[in-house]
Amino acid sequence: MKELNIWNINAVNCESFSTIEEVVEAIKNGKIKTLSIRSKFTPGDSITNMFENFAEQKDCIVNYVDANHLVTLSDFTGTHIDKDFFEKNKDLIAKAFLYNIQNNQSSFYHVYDYYFSDELLDYLLSLGDIMITFEGVDLTEEQINKIKSKHIDAYIIGEGIDDRKQISSRFAIGYTTFKELETKNNISIGLNELDNVDFDNFTYLKETSVIYISNFFSKKDELEYLAKVKTFIEKLDKLNRKYLVKFSVNKRSNFTKVFGDYKASNIDFVIENDLYSYSYKEYMEEEDILNQMVEPIKEANLSPLEKYFAVYNIVKKFKKYKENPDDLNSSRYLRYILKNEYIVCVGFSKLLATLCDKVGIDCKSLDVDVDISYDNGFTEEEIKVERGGHARNILSIDDDKYNVHGLYVSDSTWDNSLTENLLNNALLTFDKMRVSKRMFFYSFSSPILDIHNFQEFNEQVNFLLDRQKRNFLKMHAGKFDQKKDTLSIYESVIEDILDTIKCDPKSNYFVDLLEKCEDEADYIILLTELGNYLLTRVNQKVDEDIIIKASLEADKVIGNRRLNNNSELPDEKVIQIPNDIEISQSSKEEILQRYDSSLPKEARNSISSRIDRAKELYQERDLESFPYEDIGADHDLIARTR
Repeated sequence: MKELNIWNINAVNCESFSTIEEVVEAIKNGKIKTLSIRSKFTPGDSITNMFENFAEQKDCIVNYVDANHLVTLSDFTGTHIDKDFFEKNKDLIAKAFLYNIQNNQSSFYHVYDYYFSDELLDYLLSLGDIMITFEGVDLTEEQINKIKSKHIDAYIIGEGIDDRKQISSRFAIGYTTFKELETKNNISIGLNELDNVDFDNFTYLKETSVIYISNFFSKKDELEYLAKVKTFIEKLDKLNRKYLVKFSVNKRSNFTKVFGDYKASNIDFVIENDLYSYSYKEYMEEEDILNQMVEPIKEANLSPLEKYFAVYNIVKKFKKYKENPDDLNSSRYLRYILKNEYIVCVGFSKLLATLCDKVGIDCKSLDVDVDISYDNGFTEEEIKVERGGHARNILSIDDDKYNVHGLYVSDSTWDNSLTENLLNNALLTFDKMRVSKRMFFYSFSSPILDIHNFQEFNEQVNFLLDRQKRNFLKMHAGKFDQKKDTLSIYESVIEDILDTIKCDPKSNYFVDLLEKCEDEADYIILLTELGNYLLTRVNQKVDEDIIIKASLEADKVIGNRRLNNNSELPDEKVIQIPNDIEISQSSKEEILQRYDSSLPKEARNSISSRIDRAKELYQERDLESFPYEDIGADHDLIARTR
């Protein structure tokens, strides 16, 4: 087998040292930065550099040192030292490395076992805010505790490039250092950090400080977030120190499921809900009010659809629509509308979602745009459309008693009346939402739900993908990576769709599928399954008699009363103005014949004007009416699925 002597190869920039004085000087001056105590490489040994890889392939032995070249320094192979020579002079060599470190201060030090010493460790720890990695160093427990007490970043490096173990950190909690922690009155910690936090570190935080747990929880399940928050509070409570823990609650029923009546003895809560920060006492007081509103519903033997109408009837009669121009929040958020005289669409939507949640109906707010040109009536034949924001709800109903299964939209604001029991907008399908008092404009991903077959779903998906790509190109000055950015656009659009149908019982299933998508084919397969599923859930017509029957059954439980002040209302006549009329196939006279001739004249006139407007709008419904700016992008983003 051929042997090579590294110091005799002219092609390699090589320098050798034969005395300890030369070696010490080279280390002090920084010429020698590391040492490899290895005199020879034989094929089969572990490879440490490119030259050894070449020697392995050529089946060649490499000699690094001999009696005349006790230390060899090469740009190609690094530094090698004769083992016996090193053992004889290791104290001098260690002192030389210490000298170099002391005279070349840095924020990062990589320490090898062959020059590690207590003197070196003490010096490094005296430097303060630095990072140290130890390779091959067998630290004692006493040395580890000494490192931890200084709160610096320190790691032990193993054999693999990613093999490292942290033994100390300058960060006490999250990205807050120990030094910062002692001066803070509040800190934020992420959900993913709760499992690994050292609770003893909280003793560096002043008592009465606020600890905020950010709500970047699983897209699937808020319960996971709240369960971790509760575990965190229980552990923190054992420190016997007073703190305020602040966290978010979206669905109030989730808080009840996880916490119940639990309250730590040393920890107070600050609960964020509906854009308000509640103390625990305030939150529970509001919970009592909300629970009293639905208590009869929870106690009664109602089907899901009847429960929904019981809640809907409470909300639409809660109080008269009234804005507060001096304080817009006072008419929008639960904290205020439960106690004052004001409420607008946002308040109706939030109250409906909250009470539905309490009786087990999945319901969420839905932000839309509507035509506000007709707020003052339908007197003008031609009027320019004016768009305005509006809040509705989207809900999931699965009721075997009435055979009602699907996703629906409701608008308790537009059915708000203290004298009439209107159900015009109680259970809207997505294709008929525009056939109502005012034209409905889709926002975000909601047009994906206005479908009747897979071709329409595919057209809507392509529209959403196209819109998302146009927005992407605007944000990135026209730059687009076909492979990488296309996948990002798919993910963004699907996330928006799944967020819209978050109240559907199968939404979590599709979230799981989305997390597993790796390429375009995966996204298309997911969209295909999602589209076929949505076709079974949207635009599922509910007959008028079912709506009225379920509403009347609900009314038997809650009675005709406003539960916010228990004031009795007079008996009402149920006036149902359905929005699922086949406008294109029926004349105005045929439609009007559906209604009881005994209806008040005002109600029949209202129906008549709505039919006129609905028939007019029917002609305007098509995909091209969705507004988006054409920026000239030439692309075919989604494969046409079949």
